[in-house]
Amino acid sequence: MAPHAMKASSTHDPDTPRLHEAMRGEHRDDFLAAMGKEISELEAHGTWSIVRKESMPLGSNLLPSTWALKIKRYPDGRMRKNKARFCVRGDKQIAGVDYFESYAPVASWSTVRMVTNLAIQRGGLRARSTFQMPSFKLSLRRRFTWNSPRCFVTTRITDTRRTELYW
Repeated sequence: MAPHAMKASSTHDPDTPRLHEAMRGEHRDDFLAAMGKEISELEAHGTWSIVRKESMPLGSNLLPSTWALKIKRYPDGRMRKNKARFCVRGDKQIAGVDYFESYAPVASWSTVRMVTNLAIQRGGLRARSTFQMPSFKLSLRRRFTWNSPRCFVTTRITDTRRTELYW
């Protein structure tokens, strides 16, 4: 493989702005609304609890967070909606501090489509579903700590949910 094959592109896609670009751009209000929706959905799922940095356990690793922003378009190029995803930088985890083992079950979309089609053909699947938002489906045995989302400040402090968010 050529050394430049994995190099990042020098051109920037205007439909995937960085946070500072989106906050200065013409779609600022739309992105803020999408970010607010993302935070509301995460809070409705009980994804984290908010506590102060001062109460952070000694030796824990505070993970940085980021926003993934995207302008979704119709096939003819018209803007459909703005999408915002709050992401925790898992690449900054430290082995032995944040995790002790790793396991990533993966299925390709072609396999998912094939199994779904087989289930439909055999009468085993009749419901239709849409994927709105990724959510945590398992209980975490360890606590993860990360910075709060940029552009959002909260005064609520709770400690009853599964994962912690430090600010």
